[in-house]
Amino acid sequence: MVGALAAGGLPAQRGAPELEFRKRSSRLTYGAVGVGKHTLAELPVGGQWRLGRDNASTWFTELPIIAGDRVLPPGEYRVNLDRLDGERCAIRAQGSAHALGGEKATDFQLAGKLSQNPRPTKKLAIDWLVPKPIPKDAHTLGAQLRVRFGEHAWHGAVEVHAHASQKVGKFKLTTFGLPTNVVARREQSAVPIAVVAMGRPRPKENWNLLLRGDEALLVPWMAAPTDYYGFGKIQPPAAERCTTGKLRVEALPEGESVATLELREAAIERGKRGVFTLQFAVGKELLRVEVTAPPKK
Repeated sequence: MVGALAAGGLPAQRGAPELEFRKRSSRLTYGAVGVGKHTLAELPVGGQWRLGRDNASTWFTELPIIAGDRVLPPGEYRVNLDRLDGERCAIRAQGSAHALGGEKATDFQLAGKLSQNPRPTKKLAIDWLVPKPIPKDAHTLGAQLRVRFGEHAWHGAVEVHAHASQKVGKFKLTTFGLPTNVVARREQSAVPIAVVAMGRPRPKENWNLLLRGDEALLVPWMAAPTDYYGFGKIQPPAAERCTTGKLRVEALPEGESVATLELREAAIERGKRGVFTLQFAVGKELLRVEVTAPPKK
């Protein structure tokens, strides 16, 4: 059945719907397979569909994607559509557990209900539904990722948050204004709060700054496989490109409360490798982060 879905009769076209917020984007690229004789309703519970044809479908994001209590870190991932139960499917970012440090992590899934499509399509169509106009000072953007295939449609709700960037030594640090409840999830799973980038004229390498328990981690962005038309083995970030540090939590002064994560201080100590010393405020907490800078190639 999954193979049949991937073998429609129309010539493949590559779609690339993009969600943009504050000059950072999230883009899903797929092959527009024709509907043919099969439907999404035929996908059995526990089954998977590669969500397109020809090259593997991928999801590249420069923003953390929040869906319920799950967060997808910036990076690039191969994706598929999983059938969860009789009513729900989920887009799964394969290998995203590696982007969260690997330890006790699971792949990100964006779940939503399967429904009837009021306007049946002749081929797979994926797009973003975004409320407009978006206020210039909006801190949070809610959107839906929509998948339409013949007589069926699927929607998954996400949100992204504003960000701010500054130079820290030779690096560019971009902090995401995540709400208190999202940052608090670091006790259960790693949470990506910022991106560290290095390279000119554009960042040539990017790391996610993750908080996990009392740890801080710098993990390189995931890259989707390119061999075997994108269906090659998913490789975790190279261990020698990752670093680990400490997180200390203190109380903000009495009466002070911060609704969304904000960077208070940022510096890097000089030395052979250098150590980032960063301070973030969120809720009623001050987060003190010390983590070794990424190594040179």
